[in-house]
Amino acid sequence: MSGGRKWLIGFIIGLTLALPAFMFARGRNNPSAIVPLDFNTSRAHQALTVTVMVSSDMMPNAALSSLAEETPELTPVSSIGPSKIQTVPAMGEGSEDQDDVLLLYDSAHKRNFDINFRLLARYYGVGCRGLDLKDTPLTEGLLKDAHGEYFKLIGVSAQTLEVPSLISPGELDLIKQSIKKGGANLLVAELIGKEDGESYPNLQSLTDNMVHGAEVPKDSHADWFVSNQMPELTKEFTGQAISCTLSFQPDYAITLKKPLSLVRTPMAAETASAVISVITSTDDSDASYPIFVHCKSGAGSILVSAGDPYLNLNHDLMRDFYEPCTFSRLVSLMFAFRFALGDEVWHSSHAYANLTIDDPPLRDHYLGLRYAELLAQMKEHNFHTTIAFEPINYDRSDPLIARLFLTNPDHLSIVQHGNNNDEYEFYKYEVSPADPYPARPLAEQKADIIEGLARMEEHRRLTGIPYGKIMIFPYSISPAKTLVWLKVNNFNATINSGNIPLGSEPGDYFDFDMYQAIMNYGNFPSIGRRGVPPGGLSEGGFQWLLFDLFIGKPALLYSHVDEVFRHGMDGFNQTAEAINRLPIAVEWHSLDYIVKRLYLEKRNDDGSIDVKWYGNHLIVTNASDQGKVYHLQKEETLNVPIVSLTVNGHETPFRVEDDVLLLDLYIPAMNSAEVVITYGS
Repeated sequence: MSGGRKWLIGFIIGLTLALPAFMFARGRNNPSAIVPLDFNTSRAHQALTVTVMVSSDMMPNAALSSLAEETPELTPVSSIGPSKIQTVPAMGEGSEDQDDVLLLYDSAHKRNFDINFRLLARYYGVGCRGLDLKDTPLTEGLLKDAHGEYFKLIGVSAQTLEVPSLISPGELDLIKQSIKKGGANLLVAELIGKEDGESYPNLQSLTDNMVHGAEVPKDSHADWFVSNQMPELTKEFTGQAISCTLSFQPDYAITLKKPLSLVRTPMAAETASAVISVITSTDDSDASYPIFVHCKSGAGSILVSAGDPYLNLNHDLMRDFYEPCTFSRLVSLMFAFRFALGDEVWHSSHAYANLTIDDPPLRDHYLGLRYAELLAQMKEHNFHTTIAFEPINYDRSDPLIARLFLTNPDHLSIVQHGNNNDEYEFYKYEVSPADPYPARPLAEQKADIIEGLARMEEHRRLTGIPYGKIMIFPYSISPAKTLVWLKVNNFNATINSGNIPLGSEPGDYFDFDMYQAIMNYGNFPSIGRRGVPPGGLSEGGFQWLLFDLFIGKPALLYSHVDEVFRHGMDGFNQTAEAINRLPIAVEWHSLDYIVKRLYLEKRNDDGSIDVKWYGNHLIVTNASDQGKVYHLQKEETLNVPIVSLTVNGHETPFRVEDDVLLLDLYIPAMNSAEVVITYGS
């Protein structure tokens, strides 16, 4: 090891050891740190007050002007209780979140829909009440939640709905009233086509004869078209076409009262317009037929799905729905949950995107790269480029190129990309003769991470360019134990084309890899990204991008200079424009910006907000016009000790229960909380 490299490693180790002590001393001696409020100690919850410093990079510009004349306050709230997520108002009054969805089922016949509906409720973070129609007569009260309001979403299999002994005409009328007058949304799925054309009488009755049943289509090619008529239902998939290589359509064709083209009278037109074909396909005669429809019914609605009924989340994985050929198995159910429950399900309030270019130094003419021309393309076509920067190039950056980064942070940024640019430098710790790369022992990988950090710091000192503390591994992701070392050194995440560490197996639980980051390996966030080939993103690649955005993941794309920019600096423009044309507002930012704001949220019945986050650095924003309590939760096994947790620079108490870090904050209107965890070895 060279003397310069030893010096750099020593420098960063000393800095790592000194920083926690400095922060601890700063928190203890700072007179504006946490001060307990004096109120009745018999309350179940204790409030603490912290002064908030608002930073311009944490708030929208429009919000800053309204905050200029006041010093807002951020109040952590310590809650007590056995649950991992406590729905507790600021002063300790309130109750746990109530069941929001109702499943009508028949215990004598287990349906795939019943299993999937329950597990989707768990995935979206809402309570599900089950009602066994075999043993329990349906009453109006059973169609209402604990607050006396009709359930926002009621689910039932079409096969269960049509069993005469389960639902009487009177009970069917109760369901009708819950929809028409109570504003409930009814989801009817597993509508299976019948060769003899037999209809579904109960479904006809519920839909006022708008939906008759289903039939088997003559369709030898699988494809789906998502309507643009209900973006509030179809979200990111609005107006999109999904296709695959299956030689048959796995769905059934819903039969409606009459084709809209045959409507003649105003009354018939009004009835027909109440049905919207949300997902359709085309048969072998090129005729369109509906697979998923929305029927407006008074104050509520009925959603009917004849999608592929053969998914069972007790045995299958949600991530299988990423495959275009299984599109219809689950998406209509997911549409229904998001449509009926809105911000009460786990969701992201922002859709983020980023293009990362691996390897280049901050110099022109690397494989034809010209930064000023790339910047012009980014400004014209609205996208952001992050450079996965190899630390070995820390002293080779062109000052003119560095100035482009410093003066255009909305378009250009860097993160760490390995260290030495020597092939697969974070490969297996031990190898066999058949392995294509040499062994990279854990000790060497730790040294590379430390040296890389020291070089990134030195690059920042030389150029002034900040860097996101995110690791993109060269070639591919490392083994899992290396991720623990990233956590020790306070990286915020790792982002790679493969998000399952080398030598590890994917999780086998139903919602594995269906959140924004995977926390299974070393209790450190691993995030996936998708490659962009020469010529831009393919049709299939774009479909995968839609799935990412639909479940709240950011659209993280990457390439190399000689790939996406092989024929010029305009090589990504077409892909950027396609993303910018989506029916949702996609925001292009640096990886650092995105990961610091990467979280899911959902509103509870008491108005508080649950937040699911992943890394060690989070900025959560209350963009509403009223202050709210935020319940933050993060998987935390304490495999690396926590030295401190600060909120807007002030040390703040937290708790860890059942491997979940819990932090409850009151955030004023139009304000942000910046939470930073500092880990120690």
